[in-house]
Order: sequence, then structure tokens, then C-alpha cells
Amino acid sequence: MEREELRAAADRRLEERLGEGAADPRPPCRALLRRLRAHDPVAFAAAIERFEREVVPAVVAGADPLEVWHRYAQTLATALAPGRAVQLDASGRAHPFVPPLPPDALGLHLPEDPRQPALALVWPARWSRAQRAAYALLVGEGAPADR
Repeated sequence: MEREELRAAADRRLEERLGEGAADPRPPCRALLRRLRAHDPVAFAAAIERFEREVVPAVVAGADPLEVWHRYAQTLATALAPGRAVQLDASGRAHPFVPPLPPDALGLHLPEDPRQPALALVWPARWSRAQRAAYALLVGEGAPADR
């Protein structure tokens, strides 16, 4: 398969999972990629290469698209700042980041440097008040709109 065909096949598999009510993992990844491009062009190029070399083939080969995308987001955030990932349920309670996250989870990367804001890894399909408040406090901006 050519690269475009592989991408199309991976997109179809992801769209199937999104049809089950999952939140789209691409917008937070795009935001992380924009930051990475501005922060470290070499790491950005490596992230794009990793996407083509690992993410797309894994999804096409049958891996859970959400798990693959969630792990990719974690890799992008770690390239921006060392830290740890957590997921917040609808009540705002933190849990270990274990992909694939449930549709109602907010995934955050918490940098080791407390002066740096958290980075969004996964947005919930529907935001709870607690998640919106945590996002505003930890990320430092308003939560994106529900899809």
C-alpha cells in the first residue's frame, strides 16, 4: 500500500471507533504538534516521522486506533516537557493514564517543572464542570467546545 492508502485505511478505522461515541484524538494532537513545531523543529520532524512509521501502520494492522493515538499524544507531550500523564474522570478525580481512555475522560500531561502548564492529551467527548475547571486551572485556557 502507498502512504496515502495507508493513511486512508487508518482514518477509516479511527472513524469507526469515533462512531462508537469516542472523542476525536486528533485535535489535541494537532495542538501539541503546533507547539512542538514552534518549540523544537527537529523534534517536530521526528514526531511526523513517528506518525508515518508507527501510528498509521499500527492502526492499519489492527491496533485500537484510540490507544495508538492516545499513546502518540503522550509521546508528543513528553517531547515538549518531561512529566507524567493522568486522566480525569467526569468528577475531576485523577487516575493513571491508561490508553485507550474512556470517552468521558480528560487526559493531561503534567510537566515536572511546576511553572509549565499542563498539556492536553485527550479531550472528553462531553466536558463536565469539574473537567472544565481543571482544564482552565492546569492548562491555563478555556476548554474547547464539545463536539
